[in-house]
Amino acid sequence: MKEEEEQGTEGKGDRWRAFAKLIQTIWDEGCIPQQMCWMIVIFIPKGGGNYCGIGLLEPFWKVIEILLDRRLKVIDFHNSLHGFLQGRGCGTTTMEAKLVQQFAYLEQQALYGVFVDLKKAYDAMDRERCIELLKEYGVGPRMMPMIIFFWDDAMMVCRATGNYGEPFQGFRGVTQGRPLSPLIFNIMVDAIVREWLRQVLVDRAAKEGYGDEVNLFLAIFYADDVFIAARDPERLQQTLDILVGLFERVGLRTNTTKT
Repeated sequence: MKEEEEQGTEGKGDRWRAFAKLIQTIWDEGCIPQQMCWMIVIFIPKGGGNYCGIGLLEPFWKVIEILLDRRLKVIDFHNSLHGFLQGRGCGTTTMEAKLVQQFAYLEQQALYGVFVDLKKAYDAMDRERCIELLKEYGVGPRMMPMIIFFWDDAMMVCRATGNYGEPFQGFRGVTQGRPLSPLIFNIMVDAIVREWLRQVLVDRAAKEGYGDEVNLFLAIFYADDVFIAARDPERLQQTLDILVGLFERVGLRTNTTKT
C-alpha cells in the first residue's frame, strides 16, 4: 500500500516536472504547440440582450501569459490610468474626480465633464497598431513572437448550454479572460493618452502629469471608460474631439455623455 502511494506521488511529480519543462522549452525556443492555441469562449449575459465573451485558456498558455505579464509590469504608465494597475483603482478615480469638483466649487466656477465609453473596446482594437506600440514599449524579440503567434493561430470555439459551435479565428481585439489582455490594452491607452496630452497640454504635463493645470483640467482612464472635465466648455469639446480621433486610429469608437 505504501509503495503504491509513493508511486502515485512520484507520478504526480513527474507530470509537474514535464509541465515545467514544456513551459521552459516554449519560453527558450518560442515553439508553441498548436494544441495550446485552442480556446473555448463562453458568453456572460450583460443585460439588454448583450453578452460578454470570456476566453478559457489552456493551462500551458495561461502560465506563459502570466510570465509575459510579470515581465511587462516594469512599464511606467501615465498617472491618469487607473484600471488593472497596482495601487490604482476605483478609489483613486473617485478621489481625483471629487477633488477637481471641490476645487471648482471653492472657486465658484462651473465644471463641465464628459463620460466616454469605448464600444466593445477589447474586441475592436487594431492588432497591427497594437503590435507597433508593443515594440515601442520595449516588448522584446522573445515575447513578441509569442503574442503574435497566439493572435495569428488561436482557434476559438463558442460554448453554450453544453454545445459547441464551429471553430473560428479572431482578427481584431484581445480576448477577455486572458491574464495579458488588460496589460496590452493599457499599453495602447497609455500611448493614446500621452499623445493626446501632448496636443492639448504643455509638454511637461504630457510627460509628468497635469502640471499647473490640475485644478482646471482632469482626465481619468479606467479600462474602457474615460472621464474628462474642464472649466471651459469650448476647450473641453476641442480636447474631446482630439481624443476621439486618436481612439479611432486604433479601431476604437466611442459613446459620450455630457454633464
